[in-house]
Amino acid sequence: MLTNTFCGMGGIGPEAERRLWANGILTWNDYRREGRSCFSPGKHSQILRDLDEAEDHLRLGTRGLNWFLDKLPVSHHCRLHPHILDCCLYLDIETTGLEKNSIITLLTVSNGKERQTFIKDRDFEDCREILRSAKIFITFNGRSFDIPRLRRVVNLPLYQPNIDLRYVFKGWGLTGGQKKIEKILGIGRPGETASFLGADAIQLWNEYQNGTDNALNLLIQYNQNDVIGLEKLFLLLYNESMKGFPWSGKSYTFSFA
Repeated sequence: MLTNTFCGMGGIGPEAERRLWANGILTWNDYRREGRSCFSPGKHSQILRDLDEAEDHLRLGTRGLNWFLDKLPVSHHCRLHPHILDCCLYLDIETTGLEKNSIITLLTVSNGKERQTFIKDRDFEDCREILRSAKIFITFNGRSFDIPRLRRVVNLPLYQPNIDLRYVFKGWGLTGGQKKIEKILGIGRPGETASFLGADAIQLWNEYQNGTDNALNLLIQYNQNDVIGLEKLFLLLYNESMKGFPWSGKSYTFSFA
């Protein structure tokens, strides 16, 4: 999908991208052959320079991801989906509150094939290597909430690229928390925690600390549902973005066990 993307190249916006596609210019190579007359000479030269840089960074694989995240409009970050399926890490934390000094109680991560949950005072330190080796994070509001808090607790820089779905959805005109957006889009949650909110997660941790073992099981379910929701939302964004292309691209289905 990236080699069909022109948004951000030389300042091209969504409307100009659609005009290129309508004129049969569907790939970067198409533009090199036929794009000279589409823009002013100066803009055309800048687009060619950006396309050369794009190809260089695409060849770098995961090491080139930040270039695309900087160049693409945030609403189009979902176009990276097929390029990062094998290297992304979905993550979500639970805490004792919203304050900066609140304590992380749980962390769930997923590579799209298997999930792991790490619990404070049990095995939380075991998450360090998984976080350190991740190539790119997928989060919801992780840029301002999850990642800064994890950075302090695990004592790692965690400067990997981060596709924060909160801002991708904002670019699509949807605002609010993850669960609100899931509800708007008709994405349901299984289990007893389907209707729970962040305040319920805090209460569950407090109950667990006071000896209610089932409270921890429910909190784990709630946290894992957040991460499963991330994967579903990212898939939905990508598949919806494909509908704007002038051909039938590959779509993906959610198949998480």
